[in-house]
Amino acid sequence: MKPLWEEYTGKNDLFISAGAGTGKTHTISSIYVSLFDRAFRRGQKLGVENVVTITYTRKAAREMKKKIVEMIEEKLTGENAHVWHQLLSSMIFAWISTIDSFANRILTESGLLVGVDPGFRISSESRMRYSLHRAVLWTLSEHIDLMEPLLFFYDIDQIVSKLTEAIVHHRYNLLTCKSITRIDFELPFHNNTEEEKLLKKATDNFHELFLHAYEAYLQELDREKLMDFTEVLMKLRRILKEPEHEWLRERYRNQFKYIIVDEFQDTNFLQKEIIDLLRGPETKIIYVGDAKQSIYRFRGAEVEVFSQAKKEIEASGGSLHQLSVNFRSHPDIVEFNNRLFEKIFTGGKDYAPLYSRLAPLHLEGVEDSRKRVNLLLIEKPSDEPEVVAEFIESIVGREFEFVRREKRSDEVVLIAERRPMRYSDIAVLYRKGRGTLQKFTRVFEERRIPYYVVGETGFFDLPEIEGLIAFLKLLNNPLDDSAMVSALLSPVVGLNLDDLVLLKQSARSSMIGNALFYALKDFELEGEKGKRLALFREVLRRYIPLKAMMKPSELLEAVVEELNYEPRLARFDTSGRKVANLRKLLATARNLDETGISLRELMRRLRHFGPEDEEQAALESEETDAVQMMTVHKAKGLEFPVVIVIDTSWSVRETKGGLIFHREDGSEPIFTLSPSEISKEVENDETFLGKAIREDMEREIEEEKRTLYVALTRAVDLLVLTFAINPGRDVTRGWSQAVYKTPETSDDRKTA
Repeated sequence: MKPLWEEYTGKNDLFISAGAGTGKTHTISSIYVSLFDRAFRRGQKLGVENVVTITYTRKAAREMKKKIVEMIEEKLTGENAHVWHQLLSSMIFAWISTIDSFANRILTESGLLVGVDPGFRISSESRMRYSLHRAVLWTLSEHIDLMEPLLFFYDIDQIVSKLTEAIVHHRYNLLTCKSITRIDFELPFHNNTEEEKLLKKATDNFHELFLHAYEAYLQELDREKLMDFTEVLMKLRRILKEPEHEWLRERYRNQFKYIIVDEFQDTNFLQKEIIDLLRGPETKIIYVGDAKQSIYRFRGAEVEVFSQAKKEIEASGGSLHQLSVNFRSHPDIVEFNNRLFEKIFTGGKDYAPLYSRLAPLHLEGVEDSRKRVNLLLIEKPSDEPEVVAEFIESIVGREFEFVRREKRSDEVVLIAERRPMRYSDIAVLYRKGRGTLQKFTRVFEERRIPYYVVGETGFFDLPEIEGLIAFLKLLNNPLDDSAMVSALLSPVVGLNLDDLVLLKQSARSSMIGNALFYALKDFELEGEKGKRLALFREVLRRYIPLKAMMKPSELLEAVVEELNYEPRLARFDTSGRKVANLRKLLATARNLDETGISLRELMRRLRHFGPEDEEQAALESEETDAVQMMTVHKAKGLEFPVVIVIDTSWSVRETKGGLIFHREDGSEPIFTLSPSEISKEVENDETFLGKAIREDMEREIEEEKRTLYVALTRAVDLLVLTFAINPGRDVTRGWSQAVYKTPETSDDRKTA
């Protein structure tokens, strides 16, 4: 059978469902090159400006472009060599990028003609969060009356959080939705008439507050000629829909002959609308993705877009294709996942995909009969780190049969090869939560298992970082006792709680005031701590009057040097992790340093970094022989010889409440607030609200299924799952329950 890229004629739309490990990137790259190959053979004109390829990450875009270039280079000595040379030289201008970079390019090219300053910049995550926080607080202060019904359900901090979430992840839906007060329900909205009125009023007011906050946020960004990534898309959408800019829409509709969208399961209705607006009568669309790998709902991804686009292409006479061969994993792992996920993915709804079996590659040279899928049985979750550590110690250094892919003529096979197991072969994947991570890293350190954490967050909560930020706060306000305590207990000084009690007693007897700063003057300790305290006191005294005369980043660097902080951290940090984090803080402060920025503003900006910016400093390279630890979301798109999936016995989360978007027909969403108390109360009611809440919970459950799928399909040679026999808590939605209740895995449990 011919490969897909040879079969596809380019005359109709194409929808490709690509399960994990089925060679999606190679397929897309081959289709891209085949479009030009077919055009060159027919003497048709086709350039890089005519073919758009949209990927989910910049890394994926770089890798795809590199692969396409390699494929083009293979054709430089064959037929039509001169046109392939021309294509290769023009690849620097190819439209291969993320969706936001794609939109940014259009706005930059046409900015002056459509009223967009071509000099606009993309806001950093920290700057975006800072501006957004200001906009939300200003909005609430200016529209206190709108908050009144909301205060029956949320406190002020929760309202701020919900508005922030709405603008970051749901602005498109909130601008295109219907409020519950503008629709007629077949079911009663709520069984409690008074609460229904109040909730409807709160929903309408929240929507109005959102519009005010969104406008204020745009004004904040506009003052500095900034846009965030989502606003680039929103801006392009608005321009393309405006009648006066129809010429721009037609220009790109005529230019783009093919639009290829990779990782389409991670898109949303905003991105889909932009693609539809840029699609001309002759434009062919190629969607590629896997609904089972849609795991970014918390960022606004909507898996329904994937399902509905598939139906659209099928209805319009396009082609549907399923990549059905797994090129990644050992056949035993492929078969395990087939048996497991056929039971888990039952389909039936746009947000609930159906599983299709994958065929493994043929394996040659097999001698090792050891199991490729193992369950580590654990008495209770608290034992999990020790059990996993023991398992790692039991396999590292031992001979193991790994597989490698080898291409033979027109087929790919797996070849088994023996070599010792290394730490770097192992990846430990978990859902989320620093608590889980800390338990494991503590045990790994005790057992001297080398590891590193990919994308570890919580940067500003680290003692070595928190202490320095507390010191900056003291320079700004020496009487801030909270900052004083943080600085003294951190590695900056290194006092303990007993020392702090003595200092507080001294403060209470001070004739000047009760602040710890006053007591610090005459407080003495012996030994190394006494020397550190004296140095801390002297540096604080010296730099309080200098803070207004130095740039904040320069001030921070000077304080670090005066406190001899880096050598001090190095003494107690054999891994170098703390020193790397310190250097990252200094680099971050320099990046945020702007003309006229104040010390207070620097600290505020540091604290308003988003999760992506709060990653701890990375120490290790890919060559480091250490166990990798990361969330499943970080592992998406990667593969590892050995995957250990931990924390499978997570508990059922209570109904969280919040913003609910309900789609009756998959088009315009219906928006309602659903505070947690109301969510619990009406969850099982035969009301519209109860129905919407149940659907929202079902979507969450389906997301968890997909997250498990992504985790288990990262493994190439060995897959290991933990399983707590006595979890001691309700785990009816835990990953382990999904595995345990699947009949076909019973033999694996008994022999694990």
